[in-house]
Amino acid sequence: MNNLKSSIKFGLFFLCILGSTQAFAENVKVKIGKIDKNTELIIFSDFDNTEKAEHSPYCNFDDTREVPAYIRLNGSKIQPVCWAPGKSTSVLTPIGESIHFLSEAVEFKEVVFDIDKKKIR
Repeated sequence: MNNLKSSIKFGLFFLCILGSTQAFAENVKVKIGKIDKNTELIIFSDFDNTEKAEHSPYCNFDDTREVPAYIRLNGSKIQPVCWAPGKSTSVLTPIGESIHFLSEAVEFKEVVFDIDKKKIR
């Protein structure tokens, strides 16, 4: 009987520890839109949340008016980018690259994004 009580206490202890780490995850509302067959653009729904992105300082250098965003490649890999929105043509700058696309052709939907784990919920 003592083994059962110990097992239950031990299990509850780990459940509390694991559950509490989830509480600190940063979730924000984002919009996700398809740029091409394999690439989706993830932008923040609320501009104030852009500061929460770890790459935020890199996107605002020299007043280029770029904002932090993410791209999801092939439905799985999420990569941070700087996004320069434009009226018809926008520019994404991942590490040392640029992606040009027609902004008007992107249709966004509302989702929730975990910034820490870089996962769409």
